[in-house]
Amino acid sequence: MVHLSLSQRVKVTFITSFILLSLVSLVLLFATTKGIEDYIFERELILNIEQYQQAERRGEKTLLPEVITVYSDVSELPDNLGKYIDETAIGVYELDHPEDLDYHYAITENAAKKQQIFLFDVNRIELSEDLEREMFRYLLIGFIVLFIVFFLIFQLVVKRALAPMFQLIEQVKQQTYQPKTKQNHDFKYQHPEDNELGLLYKTFGDYSKRIEKFIQREQEFSGFASHELRTPVMIIKGATELLQLQQDKCKHLAKPLGRIERATHSMEGMIEMLLSLSREQYRTQSQLQPIDATFSQVLHSFKEQALLKNKVVQVVGELSSTIQIEKIPAEIIFSNIIKNAIQHATASGIEIKLTDKTCVISNSVMKAQPGPTSLPEQGYGLGTLIIERICLQHHWQYKTWIDNDHYFVEISFDEPQVFNGV
Repeated sequence: MVHLSLSQRVKVTFITSFILLSLVSLVLLFATTKGIEDYIFERELILNIEQYQQAERRGEKTLLPEVITVYSDVSELPDNLGKYIDETAIGVYELDHPEDLDYHYAITENAAKKQQIFLFDVNRIELSEDLEREMFRYLLIGFIVLFIVFFLIFQLVVKRALAPMFQLIEQVKQQTYQPKTKQNHDFKYQHPEDNELGLLYKTFGDYSKRIEKFIQREQEFSGFASHELRTPVMIIKGATELLQLQQDKCKHLAKPLGRIERATHSMEGMIEMLLSLSREQYRTQSQLQPIDATFSQVLHSFKEQALLKNKVVQVVGELSSTIQIEKIPAEIIFSNIIKNAIQHATASGIEIKLTDKTCVISNSVMKAQPGPTSLPEQGYGLGTLIIERICLQHHWQYKTWIDNDHYFVEISFDEPQVFNGV
């Protein structure tokens, strides 16, 4: 039932309920019919006994119906019936015969206070087995026809009932978000708002408007952040360009100015990348660079930090030099995973395994403590979120797992571009 759609669940519930209700109704029908039949047989037996005894008191002789026989003692009854009569008190009873022989009997006293037993053979007047089978066949056919008719009617009712929901789904699918364009969230529904589906339409439209306002606030923030972050970068770039004009007079400024220029360019690309993560766009294009060169530059920048933390980084294998990727997002990813490993490793060893386009980095973590959580928690903060978003934008594979008290991070760059060299 969990994997069925709403209409399928409603249909299954209806069919099950209909079948159960029908079976219960049939059982009640047969039980009621049997009770009425027994009541009629007993009343007929009582009326015949009263007529017989009244005639007997008047000294007249009256004949009983063929199906009713009178006996003056239980011993006079046929052997196959007498032993099943276990009542001695005056009254009307049904014979409990193991061979399903249907008899009713009455124990009375005549005017002389002598016991009389009247035996009523209802087998000769009740419905025959053939007729019962025929009736059962008609009932079964009627039940099937009724079930088909009700199912068709119910199918039509469900289709009409769910039509507004499918209409709402189609209207939502047709909604396309376009920045700086006012969206229409007034989903059309012809019924009044106090109708359940009308309320659903109205609630969905109001919720869509709230989401649109939230997106607008996010876009405004991204625009403000973009402006405020680019301003100092542009000032640094302008000052650097002015200083570069003085390189001929101050030769010792060439090297630091080159580093400032590269860092500024990298910062500019990083700002664009981080801002793109908060926008509704897939990715931003940045400078392409061989994947091995990008990794080497990032690893070199963390050597001093690793030494300060008494960590030893061991690199096994190498990345491909013929595959190039976008430099900025790759730098962010490599920087985050290496920084996290240095910061959170509980032992001195950090291992990085490289293949053509895959990087797997592992570091030791604290052993799991007995309790509800089976894995040690390692808080990497926003770094993992940034990695996930960048990998999602660029269709790169990102996996993390814990094995033998070691935390593993695997990045697979599955959209490589062949680098033809210089």
